[in-house]
Amino acid sequence: MPEAQLEFTANYTRWPFNDDRAEEDQADLRELPSDLRSQLIAWADRFLLSFDEEHGRFRDEQERERFDAEYQRLAARLRSEGISFRTSHWWP
Repeated sequence: MPEAQLEFTANYTRWPFNDDRAEEDQADLRELPSDLRSQLIAWADRFLLSFDEEHGRFRDEQERERFDAEYQRLAARLRSEGISFRTSHWWP
């Protein structure tokens, strides 16, 4: 059976990967540069602060745009580090 692929997403936690094997100490994620690891956690933390879970949207449209742009930048950086993943951009 093929190994499940990481899913890069906002998932209401401080670690932006959805997968039962996507712990922070997973082998391919453990090797991430510390600045990228910090940026991923900061991005996930910002989601927790900015997304209104009750209404299913960002509190501020400009914040959503910044969040989306950062998601794309982080996805490109992960690819440049050789991390294989699916994107999951579910937020409106």
